[in-house]
Amino acid sequence: MEWVKLKAGLDLGCILLQGVFKARWLRFKGAEWQGAASATEFIKQEGRRCKLMNLQKGLLKAGKVEAWDVTLLCNLLLDADWPPATDTQTRIYLLFLFLSLHSTSSR
Repeated sequence: MEWVKLKAGLDLGCILLQGVFKARWLRFKGAEWQGAASATEFIKQEGRRCKLMNLQKGLLKAGKVEAWDVTLLCNLLLDADWPPATDTQTRIYLLFLFLSLHSTSSR
């Protein structure tokens, strides 16, 4: 039963972080995320600092945000070269994710 609660919390967190990533991209670039084309641009610019495993690099290059897991999303949101103004929103969402996972696991 505990596994089900943890899985539900992680799934919710992943959906929230996908939304944060897309919103950050839209605010920073002024355009919607366009899949592989946007991923190529991201890798060359903002994503240079991100240290990713080969599997994560493949997922990023494919550009399908919905297929990304929590670890990849957190890495991209926290380690990429984003403008400072966007950091506050990400921290709020990550705090919300932590709190929701904590409350899910403690029930």
